[in-house]
Amino acid sequence: MKPPARPRPAGSGASPRGGSARPGQSRAARTTRPVRATEEKTGATERHGDGADGTGTSGNGTSGTGTSPAATDRVPTSPTAADHGAGDRLAATDAIAPYVPGAATTGTGLRSVVETGLQARILERSEMARTRRRRRLAWAGAGAVLLLAIVWALFWSPLLALDADRITVTASADTVDVPTVEEIALEAAGTPLPRLGTVALRDRIKDVRGVRDVVITRQWPRGLKIAITARAAVVAVPDGTDGYVLLDADAVQVGRATKVPKDLPVVSVPVGDENARVLEAVLVVVNALPDKIFASVDTVAAQTQDDITLTLRDGATVIWGGSQDSSIKIKVLQTLRADKTAKTAKVFDVSAPTAPITK
Repeated sequence: MKPPARPRPAGSGASPRGGSARPGQSRAARTTRPVRATEEKTGATERHGDGADGTGTSGNGTSGTGTSPAATDRVPTSPTAADHGAGDRLAATDAIAPYVPGAATTGTGLRSVVETGLQARILERSEMARTRRRRRLAWAGAGAVLLLAIVWALFWSPLLALDADRITVTASADTVDVPTVEEIALEAAGTPLPRLGTVALRDRIKDVRGVRDVVITRQWPRGLKIAITARAAVVAVPDGTDGYVLLDADAVQVGRATKVPKDLPVVSVPVGDENARVLEAVLVVVNALPDKIFASVDTVAAQTQDDITLTLRDGATVIWGGSQDSSIKIKVLQTLRADKTAKTAKVFDVSAPTAPITK
C-alpha cells in the first residue's frame, strides 16, 4: 500500500501533476485545475466500492462512508468561492484594454489625464495662433488706412494746395515781362504742392520775353517763389528802320531802342538767318572780353566769321580775326595796350596772337 500523498498548498508554484506554472498563466487558471483533478479522483473511488449498502465500500471489503482516509488525504481541498473571486479580480487586473486613438476616455487613469492635457494644450496653441493672425490683420489694415490717409492729405486734399496770394515773382532786370509770368503761375493755384509740376512750369516761364533762367522753389505749406534771371542786352544791332534791336549773349532779342544805349557796342551785322553764323561769332568774342575792354568797345564789324574788327572809343582799331583763341588774344591785347612804346599806335592786329602787329 502506497503512503498517503501530502496535499499541496493552494497557490504553490507546482501543478498537481508536478509541472510548474506556465508563464503568462493567470492565477484563476492555476486555481481551477486541482478542482477538476479532485472531482475525477472522487468519482473513481465511488466506482470502486462494492458494499451491499451501496455506500461506497473500498476495494478490501471494509465498509465506510464513501471514501477511504488515504483517498481523503490525497485529494486537495477544493477552492472556495472567495478564492474564485480573487482569481477573477486578478485576471481582470491583468487584462489591459488596448489604446484606441481618438476613443473617448473616462475615469482618472494616467492615459485619460495625459490625453486631456494634450488636447487642452493643442486647443490653447490653436487659439493663440488665431489671435496672432487676427492681430496681424488688424495692424495691417490700420497701417493701410493710415497710409491712404497720408497720401490723400498730401496729393489731393487742400491742406497743401498752392495759395494764389503766396506766389512771389522776382526778376534781375526790368526787361522781364513779369505780369505774363504771374499769369502763368496763377494757373497752378489750388494744386497741392507735391503734385505741382515745376519742370513744366519752368519751361513755360522761360519762353517769356526777357527770361534767361528761372528757379522755382516750393515754400511749404502753400507758397511758391519764382526767381528769374533776366536776359541782359550786350549789343545793339541796327534794324534798318532807324532803330536798334537789343540782343543778349545768346542772340535772343530782349528789347528794342530808338537810340543806342551808352554802355552797349553797336554790331554792324544785319539780323537775319543768312548772317546768323557771323553774328554768333561776334557774340562769342564780345562775351569773352573783360569788363574793362568791353566798356571801351564802340562798334564791332564783320563780313565773315574770320574778319571780326573792334573799334575802341578812343579811336583805336583791333583786328581780331576769328573767334578762336580769344583768351590768348585778350592777353596779347592787354600787353600791347600797356606798352609805353605802343601808346601812339592806332591799329592792334592780334589775329595771329603769336605774332601781333601794331601800327
